[in-house]
Amino acid sequence: MRKGLKILLLIGAVVIIVFSVLLSSCVADNSSSSDNNNGNSTLIPDDSLDDNSGNGNSWQYSINRNLLINGNFIINQRAQSSYTGSAIYTVDRWRIGSGADITVSPVDGGGITILNNNNSYRFFGQLVELSEIRKDITLTMSAFIDGNLYSVTGKVPSVVPDTTSNIYYFKNDYMQFGYCGSKDSWYAELIIPANSEVKVDYVKLEEGSISTAPYGVADSYAVELLKCQRFYRVYTEATPVVMVRYDPNRNENESYLVVSVFLENEMRGRPVLDSYNQITWFQTGGIFYSFNSTYMQIIAVEKNRFQLLVFTGQIFEGYNRVTGNMGTVYITLDAEI
Repeated sequence: MRKGLKILLLIGAVVIIVFSVLLSSCVADNSSSSDNNNGNSTLIPDDSLDDNSGNGNSWQYSINRNLLINGNFIINQRAQSSYTGSAIYTVDRWRIGSGADITVSPVDGGGITILNNNNSYRFFGQLVELSEIRKDITLTMSAFIDGNLYSVTGKVPSVVPDTTSNIYYFKNDYMQFGYCGSKDSWYAELIIPANSEVKVDYVKLEEGSISTAPYGVADSYAVELLKCQRFYRVYTEATPVVMVRYDPNRNENESYLVVSVFLENEMRGRPVLDSYNQITWFQTGGIFYSFNSTYMQIIAVEKNRFQLLVFTGQIFEGYNRVTGNMGTVYITLDAEI
């Protein structure tokens, strides 16, 4: 009798061990599957989240990537200390709404202040490409404003609306998300109260119904800058391939260069190119040429390169193709939505 009872107890113990192993395997599989979110979330450990057991165990949690670029406002290629106006871009990717007439000022180390002296609320936000956000999915938008974290959750429609109007899908007193018909893009924007000044540390838009901010608000400065340069970039100095056109029957006042500058990263679309300063020197083969006056004309712009026609006032005699450095040039390429 006792022998039979021992056998039953032994069998029961084995069953319990096997069941525990299978259960732990299921939990592990479920944990890893939460990372399979179309590349929009990352499963990481956080030692600050202790389970209070005394052995230092920490829980794992999923952080969704920010669907907005420059979420902490740290990239400011336009380099202004403040931006005032309506329907203009400010710090990279962030835009004052039409008719807004507010002042946006970057804060050292990240964040911005927004001053609204109008008697009604105004908007400040970011246009997002349609391809960046999946259809028929739940999103959460959150912002850290004046020391408080606010968030709102809603759903993206399954079909992009066919309209030139603006449609907003979810909002609260501080922010809203919708479709911008005139730009054919999504729009995530802050609502700035009348006659107020607010400090905004960051804004995050992510998949899911829970805000994971402040985690995952922005990548490193270098990565965020590359994202921003797809839409807007400042070219301050180049090492281009230069085609020198020289005709001995013409005088030096008719000499010119065709400058081809290739971008290391392709922009979102064909940009609008503006030049604010002219080329004042060119160096090639150890020879330095200084231009007293130059005239620069845009002759071609593509997503990954641009070409300038430069009337030099110099003859590069004996050359028909050279490579060199041009200096004192400030060019902006704008491919914003």
